[in-house]
Amino acid sequence: LGTYKMKFEKKKSKRVALVTGANRGLGFETCRQLAQLDLTVILSARDFTKGEIASKQLIERGLDVIFYELDVSNQSHMSRIEHQIERSFGRLDILVNSAAILYDTWQSAVNADLDVVNQALTTNLFGPWKLSQVCIPLMKRNKYGRIVNVSSGAGSLHYMGRGTPAYSVSKAALNALSRIIA
Repeated sequence: LGTYKMKFEKKKSKRVALVTGANRGLGFETCRQLAQLDLTVILSARDFTKGEIASKQLIERGLDVIFYELDVSNQSHMSRIEHQIERSFGRLDILVNSAAILYDTWQSAVNADLDVVNQALTTNLFGPWKLSQVCIPLMKRNKYGRIVNVSSGAGSLHYMGRGTPAYSVSKAALNALSRIIA
């Protein structure tokens, strides 16, 4: 019991980070690097199997990683992850909104399928926005918090071209949200 209590106390004192879209790419690498900095990292992904596989790879390297299923476009997932974090850690220190979809190279703004644009906005903008709203109270209670919204050059008005209208607009809006929330 003493060893378990010491491990539990150590885990509670470590900073806790949640990373979305973390089963591959930037999200996965962010998890790896944060865990190497001795944080407890919640790797989240919308695909349960892919998330389990990704977290297992990091755990096998001796990193403090746990997997939670999270589709940022699903409100019930948002509520569930808030409760999971509250129950397991009682806090959240860092949120990295890395999940993104629909790099729509086949579209132009003139003929864009607005259902596709809506899907991109739902995941790339409203997902991080809603998740921030869920996580900020956990951060405030702890008197510490950082939110990182992973964007792209495609969201920069300076570099924006004609392609990828759904993705570009969603990332430009995410950049605006980042400024407003800050």
